[in-house]
Amino acid sequence: MSVAPHLLRPTRFVIDLDAVAENLRSVRRLVGAGRRIFAVVKAGGYGFGTLEMAEVFAVHGADALAFADLGDAIWARRQGVSLPILVFPSALPGAASEVIAHGLIPTLTDLDQARAYADAARGPCEAFVKVDAGLQRLGVAAEQAVEVIEAIAGLSPLRLGGVCTHLHAPPGADPAYVNWQFGRFTSVLEGLAGAGVEVPVRLAASSPLVMQHRHTYLSAVDPGSMLYGVPQSFATPPEVPLRPAFRALKARLISVKEVAPRERFAAEAPFPVQHRCGSASSRWGRPTGSGGSTTVASSCRDGRCPSWPRRRWSTRASTSPPSPTPSSATRSW
Repeated sequence: MSVAPHLLRPTRFVIDLDAVAENLRSVRRLVGAGRRIFAVVKAGGYGFGTLEMAEVFAVHGADALAFADLGDAIWARRQGVSLPILVFPSALPGAASEVIAHGLIPTLTDLDQARAYADAARGPCEAFVKVDAGLQRLGVAAEQAVEVIEAIAGLSPLRLGGVCTHLHAPPGADPAYVNWQFGRFTSVLEGLAGAGVEVPVRLAASSPLVMQHRHTYLSAVDPGSMLYGVPQSFATPPEVPLRPAFRALKARLISVKEVAPRERFAAEAPFPVQHRCGSASSRWGRPTGSGGSTTVASSCRDGRCPSWPRRRWSTRASTSPPSPTPSSATRSW
């Protein structure tokens, strides 16, 4: 017996699955059929739902998924996601056996991590290596990368599946700065080729690079925010229109009542009530997973006592399981 979504959850975050699919198709048109797309599903699919987004990407042509959190990647695999899953650097070496058991592809950043995976593997184990080309965060330093990656590639039973980097490309970045980082990365790739190390996947282009620096595509790309129509990555509107995954945030009133001024502790009230008025409540905030306080909207019958919530609320997506969907084009929870 089905239950209407608005009865299960009066406050709903409605996602446009068709928009996500179209954004992925836009990436494919940009990069061409010959390059692999690693669709990034980190942070719960940027707040739009890990499994929902993974399913859209699988159906509409992504070659693989990329996760920043090992727990999310394992959960997705257990839910039946069958695409190759690349896990960005996040897991401790002690988790190597779990990564391998779930058929995930780890991203390594040093030789010690590689040895942990080589020791845990009971058969061929694909792994990527990340190079720090300028972000000064995770990855093998570009100056040492050829030597380290060559050593990792020689560890049996590891199999070098790819070499990746994450370029620092904030909105409005000087192209010369981006090119300097990209040049450092391609120098590593050239050094590996000279050493006879085969690199099947060469990955450098995240969303800002896919949209604004097309020479960085190499053999694969890993778009994230652009797949969800999130514009913050771009100083100017992207050449390819992006459709927002966010469709609507809807709420229904769950209570309407009359509120009178307090005789005591009036200053401590959640919102000021100076005259008898009506109070209408909707379910927001922490109870729904949106990260803020429960909001109460009030209005006076005589128009004399405007009131407001004491604290603001935000619209971060809930991490609760999704409710039944009204159509194949939307997802609500």
